[in-house]
Amino acid sequence: MDQIEQICYALSFGFAHKIINSPISLPAPVYIALMYAKRGRAIFQVNREYDEIAKMRKDDGQFDYQQISDSLCYTNTKLKDLRINA
Repeated sequence: MDQIEQICYALSFGFAHKIINSPISLPAPVYIALMYAKRGRAIFQVNREYDEIAKMRKDDGQFDYQQISDSLCYTNTKLKDLRINA
């Protein structure tokens, strides 16, 4: 097996869960990424309705996602050094 196959096998059948002996449908890292994506989308949708986010657009009318990300992230807050779980 090449390395990618070994990683997929380990995530599906291996160390990710020790409770059952059958494969899982979604490896833990993929599930966690999905939860973070859902959380980010929910935060964006709530904040999109406010004028501040609505004004963060490029010249072509599209949202400026970099500017939105910078304004919504925890980097410049007191929470920056705290761990946040999905």
